[in-house]
Amino acid sequence: MELKTETGASVALGEEIGRGGRGSVYAAFGGKKAVKVFKGQSRTERRRKKVACERKLAKTCEASVAWPLDDVFEDGSWAGYTMNRIVGRGLDEVSHDEDVSFVDRARYALEVCIIVDDLHKSGIVMGDLSLSNFVASWGRRSKVVAIDPDSFQVKDDEEGVCYPTTESREKSLEMIDRGNLGTYFLTSRSDDFLLACAVFELLFGVHPLDDGRSDVSPAQCRQQNAKSRTFAFLERPGAELSSVGKDLEALFMRSFAGDGKVVPAASEYALALGDLLDELYDELYDGGGSFMVRAFAGLARIVGVVFPATVALLCLGVLAFDSTVLFVETADLKACALVCCALAAGSALFGRWFSCASVAATALLLGYSDAAMYAVYTALDTVQAIFCAGAEYADGAFEGASLLL
Repeated sequence: MELKTETGASVALGEEIGRGGRGSVYAAFGGKKAVKVFKGQSRTERRRKKVACERKLAKTCEASVAWPLDDVFEDGSWAGYTMNRIVGRGLDEVSHDEDVSFVDRARYALEVCIIVDDLHKSGIVMGDLSLSNFVASWGRRSKVVAIDPDSFQVKDDEEGVCYPTTESREKSLEMIDRGNLGTYFLTSRSDDFLLACAVFELLFGVHPLDDGRSDVSPAQCRQQNAKSRTFAFLERPGAELSSVGKDLEALFMRSFAGDGKVVPAASEYALALGDLLDELYDELYDGGGSFMVRAFAGLARIVGVVFPATVALLCLGVLAFDSTVLFVETADLKACALVCCALAAGSALFGRWFSCASVAATALLLGYSDAAMYAVYTALDTVQAIFCAGAEYADGAFEGASLLL
């Protein structure tokens, strides 16, 4: 399969990283991007226009989504699009991982709510809203990103055309008993119900409409309980909701029990989850001292980056501008600069505990390394030499410009 961009550049496909009913996703461009290649029957002109519409919406929508970037073609015909590659774990996998802390689960849930709320503000209905369509990127400060945007329901105001959702793993009340998706349009209420299911599953590790003992398939069980407004989770032995606080408990009851006339919106869940996280952080940092602890953590990280970085710059300055180094070897200065750069980078990447170790290591380096101490003692002379060199360069540039004129 030979793919090309609109400019005619070849697209070399890497490993397959995802597959769905409409096509497959491959790594490309050295792993930094991904390409979604549709199957033959899905390569329609209408789908191409829908992808183009989403590309326009991405310019104004603030939601964290892996939006389409550029079209790709096979034998001159449209075949799919490129997008930024999101490397991480699907939240469906995260929800069943017992090693994921409750704080992280709540944080992920909050980010999902913010994404959905931002989409609704832009008039977009996600439609296929399930944890499978959210990815938490790798890293200490991982970020949740929505994927598979070509399944969204979007509207092109310029053309006056609305493109419906075409598939969904989960079924909202608006989808049940209404035939094939793609033949009707959804409202944001559909997302609100499925979002409540996703948030609950992230926090508790089980679906709110599964009782754990039904004889029918999970999909049928969920649809039956959605229609009858049966909060099946509460029928499980020992089930309770108090761990998430009164606000979230009330939202879950409104979403899955009662008359269901007003399902809580994404913004309501985001507010309640924000309050829950504040409480969790307060407990984590010993209540009233949380602000001071967080302030200290932030300060430690700043010092852990700035302190070794400054020493590294001073060592490099001596190497570059001090031609009369008599007391230390240049190799020692280079080694000190390299070590300090590594400590600063580690502090930026790994947080406050590494930062504290970085500060201590830099202090020890100053105490035991003649090269580091020489760089600090001659700091004023080095700075003065740098300014003089800069002034000479500026004078030379000005004189050269005058001659040209």
